[in-house]
Amino acid sequence: MYREGDGVARDYTRARYWLEKAVAQNHPDAMCQLGLLYEDGLGVKQNYTKARTLYEQAAERGHARGYNNLAGLYVSGLGVKKDVARAKKYYRIVADQGFATGQFNLGLLYYKGEDGRQDCEEARKWFAKAAAQGLAPAQFALGYMYERGEGLAQNYTKARKLYEQAAAQQDANAQFRLGELYYYGNGVRPSAKTGRRWYEKAAARGHARAYLRLGLLYESGEGVGQDFRRAVQYYDAACQRGDQHGCSNARELRARGHR
Repeated sequence: MYREGDGVARDYTRARYWLEKAVAQNHPDAMCQLGLLYEDGLGVKQNYTKARTLYEQAAERGHARGYNNLAGLYVSGLGVKKDVARAKKYYRIVADQGFATGQFNLGLLYYKGEDGRQDCEEARKWFAKAAAQGLAPAQFALGYMYERGEGLAQNYTKARKLYEQAAAQQDANAQFRLGELYYYGNGVRPSAKTGRRWYEKAAARGHARAYLRLGLLYESGEGVGQDFRRAVQYYDAACQRGDQHGCSNARELRARGHR
């Protein structure tokens, strides 16, 4: 409650106090939540070793998120020596139990080829299992594989439907990809206007490339009234979020006298 600010002001110090009490009573979910505070340095000094210990305690009690979070440390090498094989083992334990986040993360290992060998077929299988449970990142990931034709036949219709499911859960990546599908007319009738609506939804959630796309639309006047001032504002927003094209486009418009 205090960690998430659910009905009360967010207070990590108080969250830690109550979580420590719950951990003392052997509550595995509290172990995971307290571990996250240590992993992210929220209300405490960041300490990956303490986070790992707490995740291990939760995993020993069969807690799926304990295994999942522990695997994350081994994937990234945070407080431990990077060990993708061990991470895969932990993800597989909970994925086989039907834990959607574990299924997604296992799929991600295969998709990225974290162990040096990409396996799109395994990635697709685990993304599909997690997506079927309604996990938005998995719906997006599977949709992206269909859009790109990675390890399966390219299918814009399936991609769009999966993106729509994730976008309904406010997944910014899915909202942005829907904007791209409509803008370029991949599997749908081309529509800069519909594309813009999806870009706006993604931008509202801080998506850098969505801001860039909006800037391009307002600069060109495609699907909107041409507005250089708004274009600069969108480029600036993209730039502030690390998009270098946004930075250069904003500079170029300012050099031409647009503020």
